[in-house]
Amino acid sequence: MMKLFVPLALVLVCKKGPVVEALPYGVKDPVSSMNETYFTPLSCNSPMSACKSWATWFTAQPTSGMATIPCGTCVKLDVADGSTVTLLNGLNVIGKLDVPATVSNVTVALPLLLVQGELAVTTSQTVISPQNRGLTVKMTGTNPALAFTPTTTGICTTTGTCTAGKKGIVVAGGKLTVDGWLD
Repeated sequence: MMKLFVPLALVLVCKKGPVVEALPYGVKDPVSSMNETYFTPLSCNSPMSACKSWATWFTAQPTSGMATIPCGTCVKLDVADGSTVTLLNGLNVIGKLDVPATVSNVTVALPLLLVQGELAVTTSQTVISPQNRGLTVKMTGTNPALAFTPTTTGICTTTGTCTAGKKGIVVAGGKLTVDGWLD
């Protein structure tokens, strides 16, 4: 089993076009017009609380804006096998979202997954197949330009918002830990 740790500002956007490689943390893109401030890990996540169950934390869709896991809060995606979790406006992980190895054939459907805190996905499977799929992230929605307000101020624009494309998984100063499979 391979463990992937990505401690940098990385944007993975589901769209057609050229592949853009992320720069390592702290390296300024010489052609960027972005401010010199960088995304950074959040100190409010240390220490992290014990994980709450998804059902305890997520009781209703927000009426506007993304569902948000606050800083210092851990939520475990411990939903029933075969479930689909739909987040109409996306999910902003400022705290931690833990996807345990016990998750089986679960789909999370959302237009934007923003990781400013930590997203940890674990698997106990040695081979991926349709029979033992753990988590599927399905990008949804028709918004032509998603935007978010980063926890770290002074980044992206003078208004404080960052664009994320039509659909995306954005790691903005957060930590992404994914158990994967060897070739």
